Amino acid sequence: MSHRLTVHVVAILLLVAGAQQLAACETDSAGFSQTYRLPPNDPNYLLGNIGDLNDWGAISMDSNVSDCAKKAHDRLLQKLRTTPDGYFQTSLVGYSIALIFSAGVRLGSFGWFNTATDPVYSTDTLAGQLDRVKNAYLEVSHAGGCGDGFHGNSCMDDYAGEAAAWSWIAAFQLKEGDSNTGTTIAKAQARIASFFNNVCIHKGATFDPNNVCNGSYTDLANGQAEAFPYEHGFESPHYGFGLLTSIAHATIGLEAAGSGYVLSDEEKTKARGLMSNLQSHVSNGSTWNVPDDCRNPSTGSTTMRCGDFGPPGYDPRMYRLGHFFLAPAPGQPPWVSGHVGNAPAGAYQSDGNCCASYPGWELSNFDSQWGYGRYATYYDQAFTWYISRGDQYSDRYLPFDNNPAKGYLDTVQDDGWAHGWACDPDAPNSFVKVDLYANGVKIPDDADQYATSSSEAEVNSRCGGGTAHRWYSQVSSSYLGQTITAKARDYTFRPSVSLPCVTECVR
Repeated sequence: MSHRLTVHVVAILLLVAGAQQLAACETDSAGFSQTYRLPPNDPNYLLGNIGDLNDWGAISMDSNVSDCAKKAHDRLLQKLRTTPDGYFQTSLVGYSIALIFSAGVRLGSFGWFNTATDPVYSTDTLAGQLDRVKNAYLEVSHAGGCGDGFHGNSCMDDYAGEAAAWSWIAAFQLKEGDSNTGTTIAKAQARIASFFNNVCIHKGATFDPNNVCNGSYTDLANGQAEAFPYEHGFESPHYGFGLLTSIAHATIGLEAAGSGYVLSDEEKTKARGLMSNLQSHVSNGSTWNVPDDCRNPSTGSTTMRCGDFGPPGYDPRMYRLGHFFLAPAPGQPPWVSGHVGNAPAGAYQSDGNCCASYPGWELSNFDSQWGYGRYATYYDQAFTWYISRGDQYSDRYLPFDNNPAKGYLDTVQDDGWAHGWACDPDAPNSFVKVDLYANGVKIPDDADQYATSSSEAEVNSRCGGGTAHRWYSQVSSSYLGQTITAKARDYTFRPSVSLPCVTECVR
C-alpha cells in the first residue's frame, strides 16, 4: 500500500539526516528587526527608515534559500503584522513592496508560504497580510512635479519602484485568482513606459539650464545626443543606470504574473544610453573609481561628485546588469554587442563578467544605507533572481491553488521517529512540510524534518509526479504516552489537511 514505509526507505532517510546542514540566514544577523522600527507616536513613523528597507532586503534574500525559507516566512509575517498601513503610502515605498511580495511569492516554492491551519485570509497569515498591503499601497511622488527637465524631477525613481511593486503584486494576485490581476499588470507596464519616457536626452556640447533635455530619441539613436540622467539639477550616472536594476526586477515580476514586458526599440536605445553614460564616467582601473567629473547644467561645472552624498559612495561593482543587457531571447531587455560609449570594452559589464563583487556592502549593519535593501535591489534581484527566472513556470514561485494537500502518518516508532508521506499536487516536485501534534497540541517545528527522493511509484502517481514525498520527524520522549497526529501544509491558500494514522500513532 502507498501509505506503508519500507525499511529500505527508513535507512535512506537516516543517511540523509546525517548529511543535512542548515545554512546561515541573513535575518539571523544582529540588528535585524522583526517589527516596524518606528512607533506610531513617533512624528516620523510614516517615513519609515533605512533599517526597515534593510529588513525587507534580508528577508528577500532568505526567501531565495531553502534552508532559510521558514525563517523568512515567520519574520516577514511578524514584521508585516507590526507595520502600519501608513508606511505603504509613503514616497519610494514601492521598493520595499517589491521586496515584500517577491519574497512571499518565492516562499511558495519551498512550501513556506502557508503555515496556518485557519482560513488563510486572517491577519495571522501571510496571504492575509499581503492582501492588506496590496489594498493599502498608494503611489506618492518623491520628486514632486515630474518631467519638467529644468528641475530634473524626472520621477524615474518613482516609476522604477512603482513598476517593481505593481509587477510583484500582480504575481501574487495571479496565484490567488484575483480578477484584478490584469489591471495591476497594466499599471506595472505603464510605470516601465513612464520610466523610459522620462529619460532626459541632451544634445550639444553646452547646456541651456532652461532646456537641458533638448534632444530626441532619433538624436540618441543616431549618436547625435546622449542620455543625461538628471537628478534634481545635476548629472547622476548611477541614478539612471542603477534604476535599471528595478526595471529588471519588474520584468521578472511581470513574467511571474503570466505576462511580461517587451521593450521597444526606443526603450532599448535609452537603456543603452544610460549604460553609456555610466561607462563614460568609469575609471577602468583596479579600484573601479568613478571620478568627480559629473556636470551641473546650471553652472557648467564638471567637478561634481557623481550622484553621491558621501562615502562609501556608489561604485560600478554594485550593479550586476550584465545579464539584463545581454539577454539573447527575443522580446527580453536590451541586447548590447561589445560596448557603447567612450569607455573601453569591458569597462562596465558589457561582457557581464568584469564586476563580480563589490566590497562596500555592509550587510551586517542594518543602519547602513549600503546594506541589505540596496544589495537586494541592485544586486540580488537584478542578477541572481534575473538569471534564474526561467524556472518560474515550473517550481520557482508559489503554485496555483487547485488541490488540497494529502498523505498519511504511517506510524510513530518506539524510538520516537514518526514517518509517512505527504504532498500537494499543486507542487508535485516539492516537499510538503508536516506539522505534528501531541494530544491535539502542536509540537514545535522540527528543524530535522527531511524529505527523501525515494517515495514509491504509487505515491508519486497519487501526488501528480515528483519523488520527494516521504517525510520523517523525531518526537521527543517528553511526549511519551500521548497520541500523535499530523497535518500537511497546503502550498498556497488552503488550510492544512489532517493525515490519517495507519497504525501505532502513540509516542
